[in-house]
Amino acid sequence: MANTFLTSEDIKTIPFSIMKFAGEYSSNYGAQFAVMTIIALPTILIYLLFTEQMTKGITAGAVKG
Repeated sequence: MANTFLTSEDIKTIPFSIMKFAGEYSSNYGAQFAVMTIIALPTILIYLLFTEQMTKGITAGAVKG
């Protein structure tokens, strides 16, 4: 549905960049995997850097009272 509303290439989201590598009859799976890896790396790095703080925040929010 988002593909219907987003007509300009400048405002399309990250998943649409992956769709560019998929054709009607064939797909470039190597390029798709590379794009997905590049997209996921910042999230994984942030999680690894702030694991201790995230754990403290989750456990502090779980205690009632």
